[in-house]
Amino acid sequence: MSRIDTLKITDDPGFRTHAIVFAAVMTLLVVINLFNMSNIWVHWPLLGWGLGLAFHGAAVNTQIKRLRAEAERRRGAANDGASSA
Repeated sequence: MSRIDTLKITDDPGFRTHAIVFAAVMTLLVVINLFNMSNIWVHWPLLGWGLGLAFHGAAVNTQIKRLRAEAERRRGAANDGASSA
């Protein structure tokens, strides 16, 4: 089993940073909004940034799937070459 077979979305440093900053900022915004209950607005940045984070995760997941398919293709080509020799 290669390193590519064990890749996860959270192994991508860009996505991991994005998720950590998202969680920290959203926590802060929820706390701020709790002190201003007359106008609840925190759901808007949560929705917008959350969608951006979801698209980022989907892009990273697609990249991981592509890497796995390429690794599998190379393994198959290597195995075909070894079995025909």
